[in-house]
Amino acid sequence: MGTHIVFDPRWLDIDFPAEPDYVHGDNGDTPFGRAFGSAYEDNDDILDERQLREESERQQEEGGGEELVTRVYNQKREGSCVAQASCQANEIIQAKTYGRANVVHLSAMSLYKQIGRSASSGATVSSGLRAMRDVGVLPLDSAENRAKYGAMVMENTGFKKAYPKNWHQTAERFQCLEAHVVQSVPGILTALARQLPVVVGRDGHSICYCRAIYDNGWKVLYANSWGDGWGFGLGSHAGGFGFDSTGKIRSSARWAYVIRSVRARNERL
Repeated sequence: MGTHIVFDPRWLDIDFPAEPDYVHGDNGDTPFGRAFGSAYEDNDDILDERQLREESERQQEEGGGEELVTRVYNQKREGSCVAQASCQANEIIQAKTYGRANVVHLSAMSLYKQIGRSASSGATVSSGLRAMRDVGVLPLDSAENRAKYGAMVMENTGFKKAYPKNWHQTAERFQCLEAHVVQSVPGILTALARQLPVVVGRDGHSICYCRAIYDNGWKVLYANSWGDGWGFGLGSHAGGFGFDSTGKIRSSARWAYVIRSVRARNERL
């Protein structure tokens, strides 16, 4: 039995610039084009409205991409939202591919330091996913990950913290293998129907779309990176989620990427 999500309008279409001052993500001034490869719409069959609604109903009974979220990220007072959302998407694909119990939690800061100029500069989604593809990401600094990867771990925040020596070899174990720019609302909804996370940039912030819900029109559930003290609660998470309506989904489709596969070699070094 999945999570039957009861839509909460309090968390719909949040205006991010009015929120805390650590947003600093995509604001629409950088054209994405096809910088990361061909469009998702050219690589997958896009579902029609009837098929999308049927899939939404099925996921209300059986569960959708939100059940693959194993933790809520917290970027604290740094502009690392692109890295946070990108690592969240990576972990969702890990859970989908290898099972929730085998997810290796990642250090968003190990990604953000590759693409950000300062703790507050922000970055674009395309730059984050290119770095995740070309370089990779380090595991999060946790007791479990230290037991596997030794010193080759990093905290989730702290821009001034240095990388561990010879970190690239471990980062290569956690890379994005396939991602595509998404150029339409039906494309985003189709990806979510297939439990593929979509990293978007809108209103100066980046978030990770997890699931499409039809409730008097289309809504998308997203995982934010402001900790579980913010937003809609779900399952074991006290908070951390919000909703976008069709208008916000449409604006996000200008700066959106779907992740289809990742490398996660989580055996002990």
